[in-house]
Amino acid sequence: MMKKIFFVCACFALLDSTIAKGVIDVEGFVEEQDPRLTSGFSCKGQKNGLYQDPNDCSGFINCWDGRIFFQKCPKGLNFNPKTKYCDWPENVTCPDFCASRPDGIYPDPETCKGFIHCHNNRTARKNCPTGTLFNPKLKVCDWPHNVDCPTEPGSGDFM
Repeated sequence: MMKKIFFVCACFALLDSTIAKGVIDVEGFVEEQDPRLTSGFSCKGQKNGLYQDPNDCSGFINCWDGRIFFQKCPKGLNFNPKTKYCDWPENVTCPDFCASRPDGIYPDPETCKGFIHCHNNRTARKNCPTGTLFNPKLKVCDWPHNVDCPTEPGSGDFM
């Protein structure tokens, strides 16, 4: 049986310190259970460095020795893949969420209070009715006690 430990890594790669959380095994590899890993991005075979998160314009991926760490820019800034820094939104071209995805409904990487509907390579962000959160397992808006949202309790927004 493999032993596992919880870690919190303070990283100072950009304009602001950011916290990366995850579960690692004793060899130091991040377990690939994070729902953000469904984007298909992998650090295996990548050079150490910072990469734009294909699901979140304000997020970036820190690859280190084949391990993946998801991080966020400070509020109001987006990750600029050209400069490898958090930058003003007008200086960053964000990848369209639905450009490389099949038609369907996807969790919004910014909030549990809504979802993204992809149709014909177009991105439509939708809000759930008040008092509900998007349940990615059922792909419907659902009562908060049925939804596993990585947030502060009751907020509906990602930390």
